[in-house]
Amino acid sequence: MSEQNSGIQQPQVSIEKELRKSYLEYSLSVIIGRAIPDARDGLKPVHRRIMYAQYELANSYNRPHKKSARIVGDVIGKYHPHGDIAVYDALVRLAQDFSMRDPLVDGQGNFGSIDGDAAAAMRYTEVRMSRLASEFLADIDKETVDFRPNYDNTLQEPSVLPTKVPNLLLNGSSGIAVGMATNIPPHNLGELCDALQMLLDDPQCTISDLMEVVKGPDFPTRGFVYAGKGLSDAYHTGRGTVKVRGRLEVEERKKGLQAIVIREIPFGLNKSSLVEKIAGLVNDHKIDGISDLRDESDRKGIRVVIDLKRGTIPDIVINSLYKYTPLETSFGINMLAVVDNRPVLLNLKTALSCFVDHRREVVIRRTRYDLQKAEARAHILEGLRIAIDHIDEVVALIRASASPDEARAGLMQRFELTEVQARAILDMRLQRLTGLQRGVPHGRNIQLGALGGLLGSQAGDGQNGALSRLHNGFVSSLNTHLQGVGQVFGAGLILALQGLGEAAEQQAGDNAGVAAGAAQHGGSSGLAGFGHGAGVGQSLQFAAGGADGHAHVCAGVTIGHRENVQLVHTDTLVGNVVGAGKNGVAQGLASNHVFITPHVFC
Repeated sequence: MSEQNSGIQQPQVSIEKELRKSYLEYSLSVIIGRAIPDARDGLKPVHRRIMYAQYELANSYNRPHKKSARIVGDVIGKYHPHGDIAVYDALVRLAQDFSMRDPLVDGQGNFGSIDGDAAAAMRYTEVRMSRLASEFLADIDKETVDFRPNYDNTLQEPSVLPTKVPNLLLNGSSGIAVGMATNIPPHNLGELCDALQMLLDDPQCTISDLMEVVKGPDFPTRGFVYAGKGLSDAYHTGRGTVKVRGRLEVEERKKGLQAIVIREIPFGLNKSSLVEKIAGLVNDHKIDGISDLRDESDRKGIRVVIDLKRGTIPDIVINSLYKYTPLETSFGINMLAVVDNRPVLLNLKTALSCFVDHRREVVIRRTRYDLQKAEARAHILEGLRIAIDHIDEVVALIRASASPDEARAGLMQRFELTEVQARAILDMRLQRLTGLQRGVPHGRNIQLGALGGLLGSQAGDGQNGALSRLHNGFVSSLNTHLQGVGQVFGAGLILALQGLGEAAEQQAGDNAGVAAGAAQHGGSSGLAGFGHGAGVGQSLQFAAGGADGHAHVCAGVTIGHRENVQLVHTDTLVGNVVGAGKNGVAQGLASNHVFITPHVFC
């Protein structure tokens, strides 16, 4: 009523516009300040704050470990106003060698396992920066990066780290923001250094040229990455999908038995969940021929042993494992990062160029800082040299002055010195007046003059040396093996077909043709056969009997060398075995897909 009497009207607010504006601000906050890494140092804000908090605590790789709770407390109290669990989880991930290609934190204690076990509480574990992490903060005290106020405007924090490491591609990143997500795979540091060197030598090089050096992702859990169009698309456009497989080996056991051993698994896969998945498939009779399954993994590496029943062909079980379990997965690459406070989809060259531009700016700013310091020191030494050359007159002037201010003013007037030089003369210790010390300012002045000329003429130079030191000091061998799509089942395919051919020859004889494709253990999985006399380099056809009793062609496969194996997809269902004539085509059982042709690669 009072508002009506006073004539004051409340402003009309559009709910739609307000929601649009507020949600946009929230989205940008999540994208820029939480979920998407910066293209320059490859870090999200929480990781950057963890690194900087350790730097302020001098928690470097050559110092004793500190309690994780101490680090987490400093991070959330000074820079990151979020929950302690979120910060500790981020800290733990930086220390896990199965999550990071090159860990940035050296942990002491229980930091979880590849089986999905959680890390110990932060009051028990201890951390310090790794040796590689020290390269992220080198020269940060030389005004190489901009600082900004923290959340309560009481402290300053770096907006980006002056890293010497191309971390965005080295350790990769993954995150889900509002309306967008990022998923960047890790790479080998040696390949990245070579690519950066190529980009420095030839800024006009193409993405294809860089791909000659950067072969593909290098996951910390090792395994195989099958290159193809998906990887090429990812490096050219920023989006693509690659197939990742674990490493399986066949071991010979006593009494003619065999076992399949899983030695490496795809990146991000929980090993205990994988073992449970395999056990469930065996119990459901989706995978036959397995007599025992046990996990023998230890600190030396992964070792999951799958014992096979007598007479089981290992290649069939291996194919079933790849088909039904996460031992074969797709890794979707989405190289989204923050560039100039905006989310940008990067290709391989732009991702490397962002790092090169960042390093160039860091080197220039560091050089300017060193030059300013050298010039300031040279200026002071020039004043000291003048004072020493006129030492008796300087001493008399100081003794005759009533106060330090009067002495400083007298020196400035008599010898045409600046205030900084006069103050340095008054602060000079008496031992500097000895004969041994009199020549020091002049010698240092000459050295600083030469240094100043060097810094002034070579500002911005020095990236080649940093890359060389990085390559020599931190590069490790490749973990993940890269293979072309045509290499998926090269040798295994030929061996399996040769074994089937020998078995078929024993049963049918040379004149009766060859038939292969008997199902194992009730026919839950079957094989396709090949004609007698077929060998490496010949073209074969696989067939399965249809419901009408006739043979239907399932797939045509060319057996050749590893790089020439052609993978062909088929969806023909299981049929009955029918014989084939001499030198003809064997027709046999086939499951949804010919066993040598995994559906995910077609």
